[in-house]
Amino acid sequence: MRMSRILVTLAFGLLSTSMFGQGLTVGAVIIGAKSVEDSLNTVVGNAGAEGRSVVNGANGTLNGAIQQLQQLVNNDLSKQVNTLSDTGQALAKTIQNTTDELNTLINIRVTCGFEGADRLVYGVKTITSQLQNAIPFIKDAQPYVYSFKFNGHSDGVVPDGGGRLVISGFSLWNKGVGPDVILVDENRKEIKALPADHANDDNSVSVSVDDATLKSLAGRCAEFEVVPKQKKGFGPFGHVEAEPARFLPMCVPPTENLSFRVKAHTDFKCTKDLPTQTMNYQNFRCDNSSCEHDAACNVQKAWTIPTGCTVVGLAKRPSEVKNNSSMNITYIGGNVVANGTIDSASCVNAAFVHHLDHSTIWSWDAAPQISCAADSWVPSELTSEPLAISSGTIPVCVDLPRPCDTTNTVSTAEIDLMAGAHEHYSPADTVPVSAVTTPKLTLSSNVSGNFIDIDTAGMTLKGTVNPAAGPTVQTCVTVAVQRCGY
Repeated sequence: MRMSRILVTLAFGLLSTSMFGQGLTVGAVIIGAKSVEDSLNTVVGNAGAEGRSVVNGANGTLNGAIQQLQQLVNNDLSKQVNTLSDTGQALAKTIQNTTDELNTLINIRVTCGFEGADRLVYGVKTITSQLQNAIPFIKDAQPYVYSFKFNGHSDGVVPDGGGRLVISGFSLWNKGVGPDVILVDENRKEIKALPADHANDDNSVSVSVDDATLKSLAGRCAEFEVVPKQKKGFGPFGHVEAEPARFLPMCVPPTENLSFRVKAHTDFKCTKDLPTQTMNYQNFRCDNSSCEHDAACNVQKAWTIPTGCTVVGLAKRPSEVKNNSSMNITYIGGNVVANGTIDSASCVNAAFVHHLDHSTIWSWDAAPQISCAADSWVPSELTSEPLAISSGTIPVCVDLPRPCDTTNTVSTAEIDLMAGAHEHYSPADTVPVSAVTTPKLTLSSNVSGNFIDIDTAGMTLKGTVNPAAGPTVQTCVTVAVQRCGY
């Protein structure tokens, strides 16, 4: 145990002048870790239920490590890392390494959205699981394994095809004696022994994992079982003792069978004639109480006709009529006129004197009948069949049904990244990969025109809307895929 502590102190004495410069404080390490938590919530948290679960676990692990570090420094965040105990420096370094590795994956995700969506999620899961495993050994100042890196790839990422990788930790070699490395499954049942070579220094080991083995673990989290060894004694009395096994998680993403589809959508501004309707009735009335003379009758009323409507008729109905009349009701737009004459009143003649029996009454109700046309946006949408991702540019055209003859349209197009729902999937079994979203191409036009090009998430999207012959409108999108890996 004493030798282990001396080795830790020496290792971090060297690091204090390089990675952990004189000015790096505990607070700076913690701020960096908190910042990567925010980035994980933004970038990985939209990767469906699994992505959200991974983010929650990652943030929980980071917070646990931060709390351990705060306890070691009694919440004095102004302390410089190179002044801490060997355990404090080891823990600060591990948190910083985790932060750097996660930031690397996040930055790749921002620029390369079409490739490696699952590798991002599984890489985050691997890196934070490794942090969780390392903390107990750091606290006890014992040899531990912290991370792995496949040649040519980012820390914690398992690439297609497998290959050689370096496992890093602390004090994995002792006096030229290297550890045993075994790949085990999630139940820690042996899959195969991996011959180990000396890598960069005594803190790292190089092994190789073949493609067939990785494919058998797709979608699962295996572990490297690393058994450090200590050489004891001298000369003929010397012997090698195995230490307790250390376990390093390796989460293997599902095999990618990626394709994409284009969702085309156009809203058409259509005009539709509504059923004829009758406006509110108004009353037209004239009275005559003269026993000797007819009376002229002229009544005018007006209605405000709604915009987009025209008067097509006049509804009329008698309200109260006494005696005869000669009346006409006419209209021009919303102006209605009742015009004519009504008879004299009904009277009784007695001793040459007229006595009024009842007045003449002409009373009718009338209202314009209007026909209106209403504008409404009618959607039309179709999605193309999934197409396999390949290098270069891929044109896709979708013919949308045209619900009406109009030049007032708004068109959009967007891309869905698709993946096989299971290993032996057919095209019908593909499902959207929610970790990748793209902005919509949008065009307000007279049916035809070009979308504004968009560069997003490793893709260049170009699009046009064409007034194809017949009852359709054609939307075409050309996708140029930027292939880059983790």
